[in-house]
Amino acid sequence: MAPPNIENKKDLNYKSIFLSASIPDELDQTFKAQKLYTSIIIFVQRILAAKGRIIFGGHPTITPLVKKAAQRTQKTSANIDLFQLRCFEKQAPDDIWDSSVFETIRWFGSGEKMHMLEGLEDMRNEMAKQSSSAIFIGGKTDNRGIYDEYKKFLKYHPEGPVYLLGFMDGDTVKIIKELREKGNKEPNGLTEEERQVIHNSDNIDIIVDLVIDDLAHQLSE
Repeated sequence: MAPPNIENKKDLNYKSIFLSASIPDELDQTFKAQKLYTSIIIFVQRILAAKGRIIFGGHPTITPLVKKAAQRTQKTSANIDLFQLRCFEKQAPDDIWDSSVFETIRWFGSGEKMHMLEGLEDMRNEMAKQSSSAIFIGGKTDNRGIYDEYKKFLKYHPEGPVYLLGFMDGDTVKIIKELREKGNKEPNGLTEEERQVIHNSDNIDIIVDLVIDDLAHQLSE
């Protein structure tokens, strides 16, 4: 994979972008997963370089990748909002304690796993409310957490913009297929040809260029 061109012409002006992502179970620990990890790092790296602000839920497969992206672009914690469930504090990756990247952690829930769903509901609602746009990647198809976060974001921002990236398969591709079957599409400013690229391509450089260009246009209106 070619090294990313992080000299973006577009400026996202520190608008908050909800990153909803996780590695699907069927891809975890596979050879393909390593390429996907690199793609996530490049994608986040380019968003941060374009002065985007990342909001994400601290999934253990994604947090280390966000940290690497932040370090490579030398971005401070001012660009990243990390949300975590208190009941998973002990199982969280050590990366969350790096204050140079995650200066403040937003904790939700009581710490008791029996109350996890209540804390998760509050956390997802807060991430959705605080974001100006949302990007969905991968996701587990059994618990459909990506789908829940997709619906919550649209509840607060029915006009989007929303971007469904299909290169990691998982629940995001399931949402893409469900929308297509109903003759619907996620709200953003992409042309139909551009939308097909972010749904079906695995060329992360082309995908991120399309998303950043449209984000800059949508968030400036």
